[in-house]
Amino acid sequence: MSVKRGEAYNRERYVQIKDYSGLLFERNITPTDIDGLLEFGNKIFVFIEIKCEGQEMPDGQELALTRLVDDVERAGKDAALIVATHKTKEDDDIDCANAIVSKRYRKGEWTTPFTAGTTLKEDIDGFLAFIRGSKAA
Repeated sequence: MSVKRGEAYNRERYVQIKDYSGLLFERNITPTDIDGLLEFGNKIFVFIEIKCEGQEMPDGQELALTRLVDDVERAGKDAALIVATHKTKEDDDIDCANAIVSKRYRKGEWTTPFTAGTTLKEDIDGFLAFIRGSKAA
């Protein structure tokens, strides 16, 4: 079976729900997930969180992911957390590249895209161009 890069290669398993209820620590700490992670040459890290339109990131997940970005940056690397939303029907695949960026975390602060409707792909391309351009200067 040939699978295109980035596609789920085992759809039946991919949609299984992960039950973390048995992994409760210190009364309110449970695992969170990261929807996507890109790593470029151990120098640039992009963490991706995809939400259904109107859904907010839970406080604990936001805290964990922003701390992760902060730690990667403290290690001397570039990092960002990009949150994007979609309006995909429940039975359809989510086209993550075309999800709309709602906010981005980097260098200790949240920002929004300069242009409304910026897609995740456009935002990542812009981030990479910015980082790579600032390194060349």
